[in-house]
Amino acid sequence: MSTYAFDGPERLIVLGGDFTLDVKDMYSRWKDWVKATDEAKNINAFLSIGGNEIDPIAGTEIPAYIYIDNGWTIRPQEADQTLAVVNGILLREGGGDPFEDTTGAFTVRINYQQPVQAISVGIGNIYADITNVQAMKLILDALALGKVIPPGVLPGTLTIRDKDDTKDRVTATVAADGTRTPLGYDAT
Repeated sequence: MSTYAFDGPERLIVLGGDFTLDVKDMYSRWKDWVKATDEAKNINAFLSIGGNEIDPIAGTEIPAYIYIDNGWTIRPQEADQTLAVVNGILLREGGGDPFEDTTGAFTVRINYQQPVQAISVGIGNIYADITNVQAMKLILDALALGKVIPPGVLPGTLTIRDKDDTKDRVTATVAADGTRTPLGYDAT
């Protein structure tokens, strides 16, 4: 298992240990680092979704999607290696490679081992202008964290606020049968 050195001002995670990067473990160690230090003032390194248990008896779970964000990068340790990325899906906000080169002249190959449960759902082009991170904010606020205004009123206009109650995240018209027609969204 890898070890992690977090550098908040440089927005850099340097790997050590063996040549296996456990995505969920890295995210957990980063959260521990933020709690144990005064690094909460630095910009967040990650956005995550998933990782929830589906069936504890079968041992199934929703794959963890971990987005490295805000200019953070990961540097593999200084060695010739094949780095296995396991236990989650590691993505970069806006696309691109979450890894930077080693400082020395080493050959590093990255082997992503994606969970077999990972699926993709197309939502058409209605939200084509938003990034993955913005989509996750919309989904989280609409499904779990957001505040519904006004509660329990049908039919009418439904407003879902962001988790901090600072902006309207999603607005929709709701018919008497509960169906929603989107009016607008704010993914920023």
